[in-house]
Amino acid sequence: MNRLKARLPAFDAAMIPTNAGGHVPVAVNDEVHALIRAISRKARFAEMHLSVLNGIDWDQCDDLGRRPAGAADPVRLKVLLSEAYLILEHPSAVIDHAYLAFDGLTAALANMTDTLGRAINLAYGLNIPPRQASLIAIRGQCNPASVLGVVLNDPLYTEWLPKIRDLRGRCQHADIEEVLTTRAGALSRRGEPYVDQAYSWRTPAQPTSIMVYAQEAVQVADSCLDTSLGAILANPANPLR
Repeated sequence: MNRLKARLPAFDAAMIPTNAGGHVPVAVNDEVHALIRAISRKARFAEMHLSVLNGIDWDQCDDLGRRPAGAADPVRLKVLLSEAYLILEHPSAVIDHAYLAFDGLTAALANMTDTLGRAINLAYGLNIPPRQASLIAIRGQCNPASVLGVVLNDPLYTEWLPKIRDLRGRCQHADIEEVLTTRAGALSRRGEPYVDQAYSWRTPAQPTSIMVYAQEAVQVADSCLDTSLGAILANPANPLR
């Protein structure tokens, strides 16, 4: 999420003026800046969850906890995080942390877009009810030819979002084991989970390994949010018209 995080300070500064050239009320201004800080925080969460998924060696999973002949310690999986390590010592712990990270990742990505929608809603006085002010709702308020409307009406930047939002809902309602499946393989080996093709935005849709899906989701979310912010910064006085 490097592109997004690099863009946020300029976006934060640009949100001080209103489209009328004045300044938003202090309480509203503070709330907009709080939402922008929340986007940054959720970007860090997404990176942390992605690190967990990237750090799991599924070929090693079934050997965890076993003590090879002559070894002093059992086999462990060390996952490198930001300024920390996650040590996994049992296959069931790998599954639990993979599910937890995938759930957290989908939530972070969906929530970031909702939070950006709420920040735009407040900053430009769109009067959308806060809980409904998603980035997709903002698209409905845009002139399609405006700098932001062009981005939000381009499937390249938004086609992924309904899939991730649906996936987040499934994960948070205890359906994650229906969403994540495993490919056929040896009975004695635990396979890497795959995300069902119903949540794929590829053409054609296809099942995708949890690691690849997570990587692609972070990349497309970073591109969507960064490009949206770039459009606003191109015309901060009136990016929707």
